[in-house]
Amino acid sequence: MIKQHLCVIMLTGLLGACASSQNREVAQQNRQSIDDALTEAAAVVIPDAESPPDEILDQLVPGSGIAVPGLEQDLEFETAFDISVSKAPARLFFMSLVRETNINMVVHPSVVGEISLDLKNVTVAEVMRLTREVYGYEFKQNDTGYIVLPARIQSKIFPVNYLNVSRAGESLMTVSSGQIEGSNDQGSDNSNNSSSSNSLKSSSIATTSVADFWAELRATLVSIIGDGQGRSVVVDRHAGLVIVRAMPGELRDVENY
Repeated sequence: MIKQHLCVIMLTGLLGACASSQNREVAQQNRQSIDDALTEAAAVVIPDAESPPDEILDQLVPGSGIAVPGLEQDLEFETAFDISVSKAPARLFFMSLVRETNINMVVHPSVVGEISLDLKNVTVAEVMRLTREVYGYEFKQNDTGYIVLPARIQSKIFPVNYLNVSRAGESLMTVSSGQIEGSNDQGSDNSNNSSSSNSLKSSSIATTSVADFWAELRATLVSIIGDGQGRSVVVDRHAGLVIVRAMPGELRDVENY
């Protein structure tokens, strides 16, 4: 009976030892599998994300005319179109001109009037220049679009690259005239008496000319812009500047001059 109990105890101990050994082996295998998985994950190289093509970016740009940061807008290469309007309000005309484009348009509240035109195969830039030339609507162009301003008196400063000097010149011309007179009288056979006289007359002419560049420039600019109400031309000789106050079209004439 005692021997049977001892055999049972020894068998139980052996089974426990075998189970412990198997558990250790399984734990080591699991740990090794985890280490291998971590090593493989660390060795995987994740490629950098590439920027989408320009075609995809163009499709993502909203068509509301809002400038999207990072996307350049080129106003020089525009799509040509046909346009025909009759007595359209100026504000509505300019705002409709850039609809469904990436060009921005800001119209001053004082812009009023009506526009009528019929154009073929033109761009927004060409239409803007034509309306300025015909109707006098002034505008400013920047990187994103246009700002339309009313036609009113404006001031502009023009730098002039010219030295502040006055030039004077003088010329002298002398005119001389000569006359020779002679006489020969015979009173007797033994005597001769001759006499002669020379006389010279001269006159001189002096001409002086003075050239004042700045005065002549101011007179020319006044003749360009006229003497209407609010118009003026101020010349700063020392700074080399000309300040002109006139209508936008007249200021462009001064700039072209």
